[in-house]
Amino acid sequence: MDFKEDLQILNPLPKNNSFNLLEAATPQPEDVFLVTKKSEIYERYQDARMFLRWTETETIKGWFKKTDSEEMNARLIGFKKKYCYELALLYYNAIIDIAWGACYACATIEKGKLLANSTSIMGANEAEEALRHFERNPYERKAIPSLSRQYPAFSDLFDAFQSFMNKPSTKTVRDSFQFIKHRGVPIYKEEGHIGIPGIKIHVNDKVIATSSSDVRKKLSIGEQAQMLKDFDEKCLYPFIGDFITKLEEVVNPSPLAMI
Repeated sequence: MDFKEDLQILNPLPKNNSFNLLEAATPQPEDVFLVTKKSEIYERYQDARMFLRWTETETIKGWFKKTDSEEMNARLIGFKKKYCYELALLYYNAIIDIAWGACYACATIEKGKLLANSTSIMGANEAEEALRHFERNPYERKAIPSLSRQYPAFSDLFDAFQSFMNKPSTKTVRDSFQFIKHRGVPIYKEEGHIGIPGIKIHVNDKVIATSSSDVRKKLSIGEQAQMLKDFDEKCLYPFIGDFITKLEEVVNPSPLAMI
């Protein structure tokens, strides 16, 4: 599986690490939060694409021990593909949540005058605790108008995030994740097993459900993986690149936070 865009563009290496130390501003908490979340997004994006690629590999090496049964080996490949798809789905959703966390933390942190001789400097331990606090505030659509009024410098970013969340492809990816997280366990045709078939009972030209395989959600890993790839290339990647760029423009982090 090949992707059109290189992820390194989202986390480029600094073109020039030289700057005047005497003129560089002391990093404020939001500077470090932004750098941290940008790195986390890049890491999770790598994870998501790696597992998505593995949904196409026809091997169980490193996952399961090969058996003497070709039928069982085929099923084991299906199991591996299932795990890889669901992990990719998890990480794609994590990217979305981390992006929100980056914007929320940078906007709502109390901005202090972090001068070298200031007694109000937020220490590293305090900054860590603060970031854990901000990370516990998930995206809520109804909160966007209030946040935009409170933090007008970030209003365009809040609006952009909400527009992204309202896209049909984003809703599909979020709903797919919510299903496996909270609501049920799908059956994938690539597993080669749909459970023990029940007795077929017909009543008034209808087949009555008699086993779990009749009512469980049924999916194709191949189709779901393609859905994630399309979401990545057509929706998520363009959004994340633009979102990070705009967030950097608003925060304008100190170069000391970029080392």
